[in-house]
Amino acid sequence: QRHHVVLDLNAGTGLLTWEAVRRVPEGGVWALAPNETAADGLRQQAARLDELARPHVLAGTAGDLPDLLDAGGQGELRFDAVVGRGILTQATADARAHIARALAAEVQPDRQYRLMEFCGGHTHAVFRHGIPDLLPDNIDLIHGPGCPVCVLPVGRLDMAIRLVTEHPEVILASYGDMLRVPGSGRHSLLQAKAAGADVRMVYSVADALELARAQPERQVVFFGIGFETTTPPTALGILEAARSGLANFSVFCNHVLTPPAMGAILDVDPATGESVEIDGFIGPSHVSVVIGSDAYSFCASQHGKPVVIAGFEPLDVLQSILMLVRQLNAGRADIENQYTRAVTPVSYTHLRAHETNCNIAYAVFCLKTGGGGGGGGG
Repeated sequence: QRHHVVLDLNAGTGLLTWEAVRRVPEGGVWALAPNETAADGLRQQAARLDELARPHVLAGTAGDLPDLLDAGGQGELRFDAVVGRGILTQATADARAHIARALAAEVQPDRQYRLMEFCGGHTHAVFRHGIPDLLPDNIDLIHGPGCPVCVLPVGRLDMAIRLVTEHPEVILASYGDMLRVPGSGRHSLLQAKAAGADVRMVYSVADALELARAQPERQVVFFGIGFETTTPPTALGILEAARSGLANFSVFCNHVLTPPAMGAILDVDPATGESVEIDGFIGPSHVSVVIGSDAYSFCASQHGKPVVIAGFEPLDVLQSILMLVRQLNAGRADIENQYTRAVTPVSYTHLRAHETNCNIAYAVFCLKTGGGGGGGGG
């Protein structure tokens, strides 16, 4: 808010510092630069501002901050908000090693810990930052669904390719990440486009709506795909098309909901009596911001599996693994939230939907279980 006191913990070039200065004209901004050279650069830029609007520039590390504030007579200062671009990624090797030592000390040598990271972003972080090398040998990370694009049944993609190749009146509007995904025979939407099909890359469902308005003689089909992060925008697009009478707009729906997908992983196969051997989940980040952590309560109450929602930084992932190990050692199955800086038990989005009695996604879509080559999935 306008009167807040903000700390930029990794000022660098000042990208977030100047945005903070703009947003809190009645408050104050403190910028911690990594060294005196960077600090001098920020001070030179700040000199162009009115004195009262200038950020307070310090040089040092996050560990130096208390001493730096004390030296300036501001040891009692408290910040309303802390920002810092990439600050957790730049955490010292000591911090990671500290968690690694805790894991080594707390794992029980006579058991295996089979933990699934549901989100592809976590899988990327795991390998990018060498997290497996920091884990004890008896912690196995099992890679989960990743993203809706990764787990889309081939039959659904084949349907989209047939739709746009066999019906020249159709414009298929799709997010870019679907265009190169191979279907049967290794054919893709991009290859269909090269062969003459009208496939358009769009950045949002709003772009697809504009296509339908601009070309009323064509049928515009939006390739709807994604978890809870992209489902509400698609629902809004359908509502807008209905409101404005866009009869030439439709959606090829391939949206998937996260909790049902997790439930399907945990369910026992009635034919074999077997299930996937998982001891706990590293819960998704962005989806949890939208739906809140309470949405996963069934994992604990019905399946006895703990979930820890994790941020994307390497320390987030390591800390979440440690939290899962501690739950399993204690025989607990709880839903814990490591990503407290962004996730709440019940999301603000869902609270507003409850207050207005209008949960947009559920007002438009119905949940379909099952799937397969030509089925749905959510």
